[in-house]
Amino acid sequence: MSFVPTTKQSTTDFYSQISWRDFSPVFDQNHLPICWAVVAADTVVGLANAQGLSVEDHPNVPPLSVQQILDNMPFYNANYLRHRREEAGYLGHVPGAYAYIKDFGLHTATAYPYQRMTGYQATAEGHTHMLTNGFRNKYAARALERVSIESFSSYAANDYETNVFVGSVVKQLKKQPLGAGIYVSSHFDRFKGNGIFEDIADVPDTSKYGHAVVLTGFGHESGGRERMFWEIKNSYGLEFGDGGYAKIPVEAIKYVWHPNEANIKKK
Repeated sequence: MSFVPTTKQSTTDFYSQISWRDFSPVFDQNHLPICWAVVAADTVVGLANAQGLSVEDHPNVPPLSVQQILDNMPFYNANYLRHRREEAGYLGHVPGAYAYIKDFGLHTATAYPYQRMTGYQATAEGHTHMLTNGFRNKYAARALERVSIESFSSYAANDYETNVFVGSVVKQLKKQPLGAGIYVSSHFDRFKGNGIFEDIADVPDTSKYGHAVVLTGFGHESGGRERMFWEIKNSYGLEFGDGGYAKIPVEAIKYVWHPNEANIKKK
């Protein structure tokens, strides 16, 4: 069963409002530094369902394992982060997670359940250790179907004119949910309602922090083009924003990541 985005205006209008809302449950990272892993797993789910894939006895592709990425990707990608330090810092850890998924695939979240990071892993020292050495656990060798990808794409808004970047992202968003990197203020996690969150920074500073979200939609207020926005799916639980979703200004996105061509791996 394939998922398709909802549209709110004529499909002949390139900038029609579009939304991939509710293609998978909202995750709660509970203040742990794992948004990158959540986004990587969730965007693969979105792509697989857009393609109409199914895994094991499910009619489609259910949530995939964030824990598997946390346990295994950093160890596998130590060389990726070391030898491509500038690019990894520039585009975040999501591309590294995609590289792991491409080679090994992801189990479902049911088969490889989320167990949270340990207190040590959540510290700055522990997080650095995790990225350098990784943690592998007992689920890693299970011979189950896994969802993999053929490749992935990453690009930065600063490399394009704004209208070109927005147009390119909208074009890709019509095919699948995307990952996005933004800089937000410390009160972002307390945002409520369905309005547009305005406190987004052009560049990181001492009052802002980098955050990865799933880009699920695009729209414009009151039918006009002068106030365009992105719809995002956050990983702060259902209490955030509007049931886990929010709107941000169209210029807020600094990085975009997405997987290409999902497939099912069998051991």
